[in-house]
Amino acid sequence: MKSIQEHIDDGTYRKARHGDPDATPEGADLEEAPKPPSHLNRHGKAEWKRLLSGMIAMSLLKTVDLGLIEQACVFYGTFKELSIELSKKKDLFTFFNGKTSQNNIVMSTLNSCYKNYSEIVYKLGVSPIERSKIQVKKEPEKEKNPFAPSLVK
Repeated sequence: MKSIQEHIDDGTYRKARHGDPDATPEGADLEEAPKPPSHLNRHGKAEWKRLLSGMIAMSLLKTVDLGLIEQACVFYGTFKELSIELSKKKDLFTFFNGKTSQNNIVMSTLNSCYKNYSEIVYKLGVSPIERSKIQVKKEPEKEKNPFAPSLVK
């Protein structure tokens, strides 16, 4: 997948399709991960640490993103807990009371948690496809004045 700059260079850039190149993040403002919120379960706290360390390494972490990351970790923690509990059931037919998995509240909750988690991490640029769309602005290099050495006396 091409970056926005590659599309611009190739003449295939379309704002509606590729986003606004001027609206890209200007780099991270957090260089160290804050402690995970206390209400997260152990799986959510582990995901908090994993997501933040990856986003810090990619210079994507902004303070404003912490609320979304917290929501993602709540969904991830719930998904993980329910998955573990479901894997302990020896007889899933009895567990589902003869209904299909689509009619079971546990399966429905698992599905919702997965979808919500995935949507949030995509918004944060954690997926490879979304990350390729993000361009971190760098300080432009100052042009060197060729006459500067002759001006210094």
